[in-house]
Amino acid sequence: MTRDDALTIGEVAARTGLTERALRHYEKEGLLAPSRTAAGRRFYLARDLELLAQVTAFRRAGFKVAQIRALLKGKADLARLVDAQLEALSAERDAIETAVNVLSSVRTQLAMGAGVDAATLCALIRTGERTMEEEKWKNVIKRYYTPEEQAVWRAKKSEMAKEAGFDQAGYAQAWSDLAGRIEAALPLDPASNKAQAFLDEWNKLLEPFTRMATPDMMKGAARFWDRMDEWSSEVKSPISAAVWAFMKEVGATRKAASGA
Repeated sequence: MTRDDALTIGEVAARTGLTERALRHYEKEGLLAPSRTAAGRRFYLARDLELLAQVTAFRRAGFKVAQIRALLKGKADLARLVDAQLEALSAERDAIETAVNVLSSVRTQLAMGAGVDAATLCALIRTGERTMEEEKWKNVIKRYYTPEEQAVWRAKKSEMAKEAGFDQAGYAQAWSDLAGRIEAALPLDPASNKAQAFLDEWNKLLEPFTRMATPDMMKGAARFWDRMDEWSSEVKSPISAAVWAFMKEVGATRKAASGA
């Protein structure tokens, strides 16, 4: 495509189905850089349309603008981002399938003129609550992690899930149970045998994560939980601020005792 064959923004919009507003937005976000005439009017060459095709493909796959920008600049691992996105989409699909099944059951019971039974009502409430809680966590995470960091976390979670015998639901419940027992035992001397036993359990539960996590991920996670007072009122955390602070103290006590 030569300069004479170049397309105006209106022609690109008409031929691709995108709006001119979307094209301007991609340019503003640094995803496109069309040339301009002496009068300042945009024109799109073949290379611009090829880039636009990549951008729209990534957008359809669910990638965020920041992720696409990093990919186009070669600063992101495409395979890792794809794996993370597949995991996220799979989780969304499972949640949607569950909701569809529950709602279909409600519709069937209503069509038969029967009241909706308690089990179905509870499932409906549980599905709605779970969806709302997931959205709340997403909003919190967005404030503390960049899109690229979130993609790395999802990829690592996917790696953990693929380990033989790993049960995600069971793993989450184990953290909740341990945190509950620690909370019930407080106040407690961090140097006591009981506190140190809790630390052993804590570190044991961390093993699947520590095997996968980079040093930066470990530091980022610690910073996130250190700032729990900023977000704990927004979501249902399995670990309270009191438990987190206590376990940090127990760990520091063990480190000091070992002379490390």
